[in-house]
Amino acid sequence: MTDIENLDEFVKTLTTQITEGIPDDYHLNGDIEVELSIITSKKMGGKLNIMIAEAGGKYQKEELSKIKFKISKRPSDGTVVIV
Repeated sequence: MTDIENLDEFVKTLTTQITEGIPDDYHLNGDIEVELSIITSKKMGGKLNIMIAEAGGKYQKEELSKIKFKISKRPSDGTVVIV
């Protein structure tokens, strides 16, 4: 499992690695869609701990949750888009 307490850091790393991995003569056409299987637990003090479930890992069905989200390029005019 990978500890991703800060989901914002995970999203930044993911988008950076995807966009930097695209060759110079190509471009990203559309949104980046992400679906993760996660395990959540509460730490002392009530803080939520989120971990990505490893592929092929053995977990109880009740332990797993899925989150799905889209990452879109922000329009150049500064408009905020909520999907």
